Amino acid sequence: MKEKKISNIFKYLIVGSIAFVADFSFFYFAIKFIKINYFFAGLYSFIVGVFVNYILARKFVFHNYKKIKKSKELFGVYVISGIGLLIHQFSIYSFVEILNSNLYVAKFFTSVIVLIWNYNIRKKYLYGDGVR
Repeated sequence: MKEKKISNIFKYLIVGSIAFVADFSFFYFAIKFIKINYFFAGLYSFIVGVFVNYILARKFVFHNYKKIKKSKELFGVYVISGIGLLIHQFSIYSFVEILNSNLYVAKFFTSVIVLIWNYNIRKKYLYGDGVR
């Protein structure tokens, strides 16, 4: 059972890493080329990252989704991601404005915090033991 748990975490780290690349790329592009404020760029890029994460996590990590009504699953993902977004926005603001951290370092650490939140809450409350 412990090996399965480690395997699930590893799979989610890979999925989360891919989603992070999509999120961070959009974040960087929005700031450097579109000239959007980092706070709003973080909001938009987070949505991109959540979408990528949702699609990949369903395919490779959370296979129990087939036992959950689609409406319940989507509602759960949106609620969990919404709270994750609040954590993201608060964290990135705190790192940049209060701790004077580099914007991209702040984005990285903020993404790690939200990755941990999303995996644990989705696994525990939305998909249960339906991870592979």
